[in-house]
This record gives sequence, C-alpha cells and structure tokens, in this order.
Amino acid sequence: MREQLGRSLRGYVRIQVLGGMPERFFNLCGKNGICGWKLASLEERYEMNLSVKDFFRLKPFVRKSGCKILVLERHGMPFFFHRTRKRKAFFLGFFLAASILYFLSSFVWNIHVTGNLANSTQAVLEALRQEGVVHGLPKRKISCQQVADMLREKFDNIVWVSAKIQGTQLILEIKENTDSFQAPEEPAEGPSDLRATKYGVVERIVTRSGVPQVAVGDSCQKGTVLISGILPICNDSQEIVRYEQVAADGDVYLRTAYHYWKEFPLTYQRRVYTGESSSQVFLQVLDWRLTLGGSFSLPETYDQFTRSRMLHLTENFVLPVACGSVETRPYRVVEETYTEEEARQLAQSQLEQYLDELEEKGCQILAQNVQISVNESSCVASGSIQVIEKNGMSAEIEEIPQAAAPEAE
Repeated sequence: MREQLGRSLRGYVRIQVLGGMPERFFNLCGKNGICGWKLASLEERYEMNLSVKDFFRLKPFVRKSGCKILVLERHGMPFFFHRTRKRKAFFLGFFLAASILYFLSSFVWNIHVTGNLANSTQAVLEALRQEGVVHGLPKRKISCQQVADMLREKFDNIVWVSAKIQGTQLILEIKENTDSFQAPEEPAEGPSDLRATKYGVVERIVTRSGVPQVAVGDSCQKGTVLISGILPICNDSQEIVRYEQVAADGDVYLRTAYHYWKEFPLTYQRRVYTGESSSQVFLQVLDWRLTLGGSFSLPETYDQFTRSRMLHLTENFVLPVACGSVETRPYRVVEETYTEEEARQLAQSQLEQYLDELEEKGCQILAQNVQISVNESSCVASGSIQVIEKNGMSAEIEEIPQAAAPEAE
C-alpha cells in the first residue's frame, strides 16, 4: 500500500514494447537497475508499468535492442497537475480550503468534560466561561495547568483534574469525591468544647483530645457538652493543680430520631402528547443557525427536543459546524387522580428516597415507624425514623474552673 502510494505521488506510465529484440531490452533494463511491474506478454508485444524517472533512461536501451516504445497510460500526481494546469479556480479553491482548515485548527471548538457526576457539565462550562475559557478561543491562550487549578478551586468536591488539548478539543477529565462519608469539621484554632446539636442517646464515643463528659447510654440535650476542652492537671497525689485548655476532638455517635412528614394532593396534572409532531433540520456555524424545512405555527403548549452533532474531520479535529434537528411535540394538560394504591406506592417511594438520603449522610437506620394514610383529597405519610448518626459541634468554652489551693502542712 505504501509502495503504491509512493508510485502515485512520483508518477508512472504503462508502456508497450514492440519489435526488435525484447529479450535484450529487458536484460539491459535489469542490468541497469530499471524495474518494471505488471509485465504482460501479448502475442508479439509486451506491456509493463514503469516509473517516470526510469522511463527517461530507456533511450540507449531502445536503440541497442531495436525495439519501439509506446506510452499507453499515464498515472500519478505529476500528470494530474499537468492536465489541470489551466484550472486556476480548482487550485485556488484547494489552497483556500487548506488555509481555512489550518486556520480553524488553531482554535478550540469543543470542550469535552468526562468523569463529572455531582457537578453538571453545564456548571463546569459556566465556570470556564466566567474565566474566559469558551468555544472558539485560540489554543495559544489556554493554559491547561491554570484550567485544572481553577476548577479545583471553584468546586470543593473535585479532587483531580486533567486538562489537555487534542486537535481542536479541550478534554477535561474530572475525578470527584463522591464518598458518602462526611469529612469532619476542622477543629477550632483555640480551646473549645464539643457539644451536641440535638437530643439523643450516646451509642459510641471515641475521644482524641479533651475529656469525655458523657458515657454510652447517657441521654443528652441540644447544647450538652459531649467532650470538654478543659484538661485537669494533677500532681503525684492526684490533686488538681491547674487546668489546661485544648480543642476538644472526637467521634460521638447518638441514637436519635427524625420526624418525617410528607403530604401531596391526590389530583395532579399530566401532559398527554397528541401524537402529532413536526421537525426542522438546522445547520449551525458558531452562534449562527440556518433552519431548513420551512416555518410553521407553534401550538399553545408544546415540548421541543433538539438533536445535534458537531462535524469532525478526524476524531480530535472538531469543526465549529453542527447539524441536527428540532422536533416539536404538542401536548394537552389533563387532570387525573391517584387511586389509593397508586398514592400509597408514591408515598412509599418518597419515603425510600428519604431513607437513602439519610444513609448517604452516614446515618445508620435502626427502625422506621411511618404511617401512610389516604383521605378524600390528599395522601399523608408521617412518623419517626430511628437512626444512629455522628454528632457534635465545636463551641467556645463557657467557664473555666479554678484549681483548689494546696493545703498547708
């Protein structure tokens, strides 16, 4: 394949050898390094392909062998350009198209974002737009390192970003922190206590710094000190001689309850598509769009569905040209009513979604006592959910006790 391409670029001819002594002609050619291909014997003549360079070396061999040479066909780029030498518009268009492609290749026409789950692609593109990184920006004005640093700074849950330019695409590979574990708050810089933020019963307690003020099984109210930041310093006689203040830190897990209430009406509105639809094809270059297929009056209520695709020369050479279609589907709004079974299923689905959200926050579900009732106009789900969750918030130390003075002997 590569050899055939090279022959086409350099040009070659198909010749016919007549009369004389063809055996001597071929021997002279072989002795002097002239190689032909696709040799064919046709009665009293021979045909073969020969490069243009070797063709112009045949004159002395033809004279010695007494043969005649006829050119049957000419192939390759040199002959193509010779035949089209008077077609100036063709060459002008060719070089103009090549110049336009070269110019377009110096811009970024597509920003491709992968790996994002918590942050939508639109949010990432909006953050880039605020920093001036948009479609159509020259590649020389884009610093991949600065783009990666900026995204990590703007989005707290992005832990790793890879930015690279391939062809006319800016490819962003993102890794987010999607773990359900909530990172603990950084301890306060100064002395502090760890206080409860709600009512609960202590299930487990792990103290890293400070003095625990509650034990497993103790009940605590909102504001109760769980771990104190005041450390008593004792002498050899176990007498408190002074107090030191630290930032209390630890993990305290409380058994607590969430009160659940969810109500929705039995009547609701639903969209019913009429079955009729109309489509328009469009061609878009940058922000300019040409719509084909004529215009039509839009109904009062409708949804539009757009499908578009950017044109590629290669996998990474994206052109600023997109084509697609816009489908318009009219609909009418009808009022319907849930049956009792449908209402209960919907309420149960909402409850399961709420339980999943609690588990994502790190809560351990112990039990749920939620009752679902359906009346004439609405469905109500209410009750409580027993969970074990991590609790505690840093707060300033309110009062520092005074060490007792040592007794005189």
